[in-house]
Amino acid sequence: MNRAVCIFYLLLMLSAGASNCYSQGNDADLRKLDSLAFASLENNDSETTKRANNLLEESEKQKAFLYKINALTILGIVNKEKGYYVTALNHYLEALNTAEKIDDNPRVSACYNNIGQIYQLQENYVKANEYYHTSLEIGGNLLSPLQKSIRLYNIGEVFNEMDSLELALTYFNNSLLIEKKAQNKEGIIYALLGVSEVYLKIKRFTDAEITLVEIKSLLNEYFLEETIIYNITSGQLSYSKEDKPKAIEKYKVAEKLSVKNEFRIYLPKIYGLIIEVLESEGKWEECAKYYSLKSDLAKKINDTKVKNQLEDLTFQNELNKKTLEIEFIQEERDIANNNARLHEEISAYSTKITGFLILSILLMIAAIIFGLNYLNKK
Repeated sequence: MNRAVCIFYLLLMLSAGASNCYSQGNDADLRKLDSLAFASLENNDSETTKRANNLLEESEKQKAFLYKINALTILGIVNKEKGYYVTALNHYLEALNTAEKIDDNPRVSACYNNIGQIYQLQENYVKANEYYHTSLEIGGNLLSPLQKSIRLYNIGEVFNEMDSLELALTYFNNSLLIEKKAQNKEGIIYALLGVSEVYLKIKRFTDAEITLVEIKSLLNEYFLEETIIYNITSGQLSYSKEDKPKAIEKYKVAEKLSVKNEFRIYLPKIYGLIIEVLESEGKWEECAKYYSLKSDLAKKINDTKVKNQLEDLTFQNELNKKTLEIEFIQEERDIANNNARLHEEISAYSTKITGFLILSILLMIAAIIFGLNYLNKK
């Protein structure tokens, strides 16, 4: 799921149980921390992690579980976008455990959806599909229409990647119906993009063209990612219809937007598609240029991926060390408490034994005095 849809989804999740959330702990402090953390996420602020951690710490102190889930979800999104999938997954799993603990099915459903995203990014589509379906089943009638649409869209994406195209088309269309009913322009565009990609794969070119015309009528300058995907898909349609100049034109628009906005997630695909057209036309010099660009980009992405994995593992190692330190401190406390309890028990037994000995001695003295008195009388 793209960042914009993900943040929109989080907003729905945060607001879904706001009244319950605010009833826990110190409302004013928690509400402020929650608002700051979410605003930072929405604005892609460098302070997002710090603010989410502040919210997490305060929510744990006050046992405000819904705020804790919000904080963990924000931390999961931030780490997911950095490519720290292990850390993101851990945050999502902790959020899931917390939601299950308080029997909050809407948030349990949300957590399953978020975990599904991690598996989808790692191209584990079977696992992603499993989590998305679980999310949809658990949510049931508790989901708002737009939340349900997002899940349907995600499942459609997975089926599309798995080449289960009829199923993908069904889920995209179901999502589209909901988005159109809600008049949610962004959701409509994404659903239509999914539909058009499937049409291309099954060679329904006329239907793909009609869908793309509809998408074009909805696009504006704020829909950056959507515009990039639209141009890629339009280029593929033109290439399928043997209109190679038009295909190159569309691909280069997508390339320009991606480079200008440092949105490189689609660049490897764009370069590959441009190379395919140039090779078919025998333009080897220009083709070599794009091979070089693709190779350099692949190296940068791989270097970043390796760096992120190392940082992720390092972070997890530090986290595990802290956990072990906390467990060790807790263990020392438990031992100290046990020792104190044993000491109290020993002291209590010592007091009882001392009392018993004194009583025994007194009884013996009393018996001796009684005996002596008896003998004197005799």
